[in-house]
Amino acid sequence: MKLLLATVNVVVAVSLLAWFPALLVLPMLFDAPGSESNQGAQAIALTILIYPLPVVAGNKYFWQGYQRVEALKLAAYTGLSLAGPVMLLISFALAHFACHGSVACG
Repeated sequence: MKLLLATVNVVVAVSLLAWFPALLVLPMLFDAPGSESNQGAQAIALTILIYPLPVVAGNKYFWQGYQRVEALKLAAYTGLSLAGPVMLLISFALAHFACHGSVACG
């Protein structure tokens, strides 16, 4: 169980490598006229901005307690790590459904 949780945490931590390029292109999300008032774009931008916070916190707590903490608590720390990717997927899905198949409503 601990090995599976450790693998998930490593994969999520490696996903942080894609965060900085996403941060660099984030202003392009608001490039179209009227997109700065689009709530879907704002939700996506917010989740991209805060993406590393739960990932880093969850990984920090996970690896600090890896040797001495029971698997259930490690699973909770892994859940904290997964909160970043899950929030990002939810915001993309909500923007997709709210805009009838497009990320940006127009």
